[in-house]
Amino acid sequence: MRSVFRYDKPIFWYPTHQAKALMQLKKGIHHIDLVVEVRDTRIPFTSINTQFDQIFGNRERLVVYNKADLANPNFQRIIAESCLKYRNEKTLFTTASKGVNIKMILDTAVQKCRLEPHRYPYLSMVVVGPPNVGKSTLINQLRQLGAGKAKVTPVGKYAGVTTAIQTRVKIYDDPPIYLVDTPGIFDPHISTPIQGLKISLVGSTNDRLTESVNVADYLLFRLNQSHHKLTWPSVIGLKEPSDDIYYVLSHICVQNKFFLPFESRIKRMTPKIHFGPTEEHSFDQYDIDRAAQHMIELYREGKFGRMTLDDCSKEGIHKWLTNQQDPQLIE
Repeated sequence: MRSVFRYDKPIFWYPTHQAKALMQLKKGIHHIDLVVEVRDTRIPFTSINTQFDQIFGNRERLVVYNKADLANPNFQRIIAESCLKYRNEKTLFTTASKGVNIKMILDTAVQKCRLEPHRYPYLSMVVVGPPNVGKSTLINQLRQLGAGKAKVTPVGKYAGVTTAIQTRVKIYDDPPIYLVDTPGIFDPHISTPIQGLKISLVGSTNDRLTESVNVADYLLFRLNQSHHKLTWPSVIGLKEPSDDIYYVLSHICVQNKFFLPFESRIKRMTPKIHFGPTEEHSFDQYDIDRAAQHMIELYREGKFGRMTLDDCSKEGIHKWLTNQQDPQLIE
């Protein structure tokens, strides 16, 4: 099994709607009373966007780590303590899709108004974060919780569903609280290719930007390094762990009948791959990209178990938050 994953292909993705949204945030910052920054609990430090530090400055900010049900729960305490220590940030862990801890966000806004009613006769808050982190789901939950209204913000499975800053919506009557959604804003200054793989794996970039086989291979590496090492093979029907991504993906193809149509097959000078006495297929038959995407989706759905990709040891967090990262190695 590999002990180090080396990868050197950076991601370049910064759609024009993201640049436009940042500009609008800068122009409208004086109308914002509370910033809710949503991050992905599976990549608690990779999903930090330093552009928000520049835009919002000392504006009160609540950091919401969403999709907590997909990450290792044992790291929540050290993540919260580290955000407070290194970045002076209040944090909250949520699972917006299930409504977990959403009320605490609303309570923060309501309390802010009631403590200083003359300063905040009404309150405007904005929700920001990377693509596909669950912002729209969170907003719909807040609206349902505060105003009892049906969802108004489209929710998507992939990055880039919300592409413009939305008109503010009222989510609470007394005191009046208004909320604005923004497009997912990706930090173009991702410092390492490995961080790019993590962002791709959780679905915060367009899947076409990275080769799915590379992302699946990184996932395989991390699974074999994790406490899921002995359990992940059963999820895809393997009897034991493997460190060979093409063997794993070929097996997925056989299990799920992911075969290329005859006219799409590319003949390769490779031997046949055997999975048993009766299972034999030529490698050129397999739809490897489809198998890789299938494996990635299994991770995104939590089928392999709860897993945090960032290094959450004290030493690792110190490196993360003081910018001491090796650009080639696993973080």
